[in-house]
Amino acid sequence: MNVSYDINGANEAFTDQFFIGVWEEGSVALRTLTPFGIGDYLRASLYNGITVEEAERLAHFMREFAYHNS
Repeated sequence: MNVSYDINGANEAFTDQFFIGVWEEGSVALRTLTPFGIGDYLRASLYNGITVEEAERLAHFMREFAYHNS
């Protein structure tokens, strides 16, 4: 399953902050290059290779980021 989302309406500065923070938390590969280029939306791929703990860690980071940047 893929979860698509944007950061504050695809705000570039917030998206960059999000990438730095999520990288520091150990999550990677959230922006997907498509044949159409890089779009406004990010995508978290939640396949069998992702543990429940990793998905929970990403969700926790996303909630904290939203709380501190809203």
